[in-house]
Amino acid sequence: MGQRATTTSTGLARATRSYKRKLHRETVRRAGRSECFRRRWSEPTVIYVMAAPDAWSAYLRRMTRRPEWSVARLARESGIARSRIFSWIAEGAESITIRSVYAIADALGEDRADALKAAGNLPPERDAEVDLILASNRTDAQKAALIERLMLRREEERQRRLKDLEFVLEEPDSAAS
Repeated sequence: MGQRATTTSTGLARATRSYKRKLHRETVRRAGRSECFRRRWSEPTVIYVMAAPDAWSAYLRRMTRRPEWSVARLARESGIARSRIFSWIAEGAESITIRSVYAIADALGEDRADALKAAGNLPPERDAEVDLILASNRTDAQKAALIERLMLRREEERQRRLKDLEFVLEEPDSAAS
């Protein structure tokens, strides 16, 4: 069914009010029960950010400033247009789909939860150990070296735990025997 043309003044006023309401809606429209199941779930889920959209912009800026990364590379690997990424960096995420957030996170090789937190304008979790290093009276080079050392130790511990778990899982189950 096509779009209807309204020519009366009351019809135009009603259409304008309806358009303004839809334009300024703060939540995702809930589909009615009369629509078929496929159509109700075919629309992308949209995250609406109400407050200042700084977290998503800061996240994208931080990720594209890493060595060997740029907006062009991020656009190429995520399948999202460069203009869209530039508008997110400049204006923030007024409305962004979860699929877009996942595409950005997967292209960057980052955790999807961190990207969702940034898109939802949630503050990043603070790392107590890194904060302790940053609060010390060392030089910036020494702080960077200490943080690098901390991250290497964490990765070594994670790898050790994985090997221990693999070893335990490979052992025959004594309770089953």
